[in-house]
Amino acid sequence: GLDDRLAAVRVKADRAAHPAHCYMELRMPSAAANPYLVAAGLAAAGLDGLRRELELPPARLTKEQGAVELPTTLEAALATLEADAYMVGKLGADFVRWYTGVKRAELKFIEERLSK
Repeated sequence: GLDDRLAAVRVKADRAAHPAHCYMELRMPSAAANPYLVAAGLAAAGLDGLRRELELPPARLTKEQGAVELPTTLEAALATLEADAYMVGKLGADFVRWYTGVKRAELKFIEERLSK
């Protein structure tokens, strides 16, 4: 959203100013996210959108209007990543397999500690 602090992607710009004075904020990732993986995923998704000439959805799209639901748990996010053939292709199948395995091992470790 243009200058919208509630949007997942915020574009801060003055329409009358030079385009070089514009910047974007990606507001969805957790503070614990790896910034390099976030940047790689964002770049890959952006390139896919450009290649397929996708239109941006309207600002404040609701679930009823067709907004895609984001995963709400780490396990759901890992499963979503594994199911995304485009992103697996861009990040590499070996990396995705390793990364999801490490994250699932971390979840298992935490769950075992919490159950004691």
